[in-house]
Amino acid sequence: RVIDTPGLLPSGSDQLNNEKILKSVRDFIKKNPPDIVLYLDRLDMQSRNSGDMPLLRTFTDIFGASIWFNAIVGLTHAASAPPDGPNGTASSYDM
Repeated sequence: RVIDTPGLLPSGSDQLNNEKILKSVRDFIKKNPPDIVLYLDRLDMQSRNSGDMPLLRTFTDIFGASIWFNAIVGLTHAASAPPDGPNGTASSYDM
């Protein structure tokens, strides 16, 4: 069985929505524990404020630290050009 969740967003304003999604998944996997967790994140979506850390903490708080024992972390878009900035030109990875 595969459980595919909607994409989680690192923005602080999306935190409540992320918690709602993750709690729904948590309630489901209590009855059907996963053998493995595949956590995917995009490398081309940079944030200057470590926006992924609160999301990872929320993930750990809801599922417990043991969820990471059976997790595979995949990082995608590593060879992609930076996303376009607000003026249509490519953003820089330099901070």
